[in-house]
Amino acid sequence: MADPPRVLTSVLRHGLHPEPPQTGLTIPWLFTAGKGTPSLLSELRRELGSAEQVDILVSFITVSGLRKLRDVLTRVSAVGADGKPPIRIRVLTTTYIGATEAAAVDELARLPGCEVRVSLDGRRTRLHAKAWIFHRDTGFGSAYVGSANLTGAALVGGLEWTVKFTERTQAELYTRAIAHFDTLWEDPEFQHYDPDNESHRVALVRALGREAGGTQTTLVSFFELQPKTYQQDMLEQLANERVHGRARNLLVAATGTGKTVVAAFDYRRTCEQMRSRPRCCLSPIASRFFSKRSARIVKSCVMAAWPTAQRHLHSGQLRSPICHHRQLGVERPAG
Repeated sequence: MADPPRVLTSVLRHGLHPEPPQTGLTIPWLFTAGKGTPSLLSELRRELGSAEQVDILVSFITVSGLRKLRDVLTRVSAVGADGKPPIRIRVLTTTYIGATEAAAVDELARLPGCEVRVSLDGRRTRLHAKAWIFHRDTGFGSAYVGSANLTGAALVGGLEWTVKFTERTQAELYTRAIAHFDTLWEDPEFQHYDPDNESHRVALVRALGREAGGTQTTLVSFFELQPKTYQQDMLEQLANERVHGRARNLLVAATGTGKTVVAAFDYRRTCEQMRSRPRCCLSPIASRFFSKRSARIVKSCVMAAWPTAQRHLHSGQLRSPICHHRQLGVERPAG
């Protein structure tokens, strides 16, 4: 028995004594940077100190923004006596307009228990969502959705609006936020980033330079490209048509859904099945609607599965089994 007797008020995890958010764990709140109200930065710091898992979704990450949270992130992610970090952190971000800083991404990715995934194609992804989701085993989770990126200007003094809702009183919204984050997390568009992998670092720097208006045009990818779910459906329908002996097929899809990419995957599968390089035209369906960027994506897809196909792509020997249909008309192989 302690002398004098004392009341046990809490059991600390890893010796940490988290401060609860000023806005509580059950009440919704609107952060507007108004005077006399809790700031978004101070609440994020408090939330980080008391969560078992944190999901972060932002368009931009900069060193100035990370600096505002560095001490608390370092503290909550410190490896304990069991050799494991007490918190799991998942971060999704992009290279959109080149605003993210590679040094900030490196620092985040090196935190114990933190994984960062990056979309290298800002023109296609154009992620504008900003969200922080805090998971707690007690069922008192919370989520912040608004306009603030992980930058110094946004977290301190920026004219940002952010809405907080909680697992306890807005369970449906909270569950939907988690479900959408998980969907993005599994999307191959967001690629795992390892700051100690030189190819990852080079790819990130090149993508940021390209998005910021540099001259770098090389398509970069950390791993072999994979079709999205709806593209996989297209590929399965094409395969089914060929099983029934219908080799000439028309693929109709909206602009931007990746018909050219589907053609590349279809060619790859044909190569694998035939163990050869059938004649197949990917670029030429070359009309004024076909962009150089689409050609680079096609080449990347093909090269990932059949390296020796590059010379055929350059020599124009690949002919397409798919006639592309776009909103402005049907594109036909030249010649």
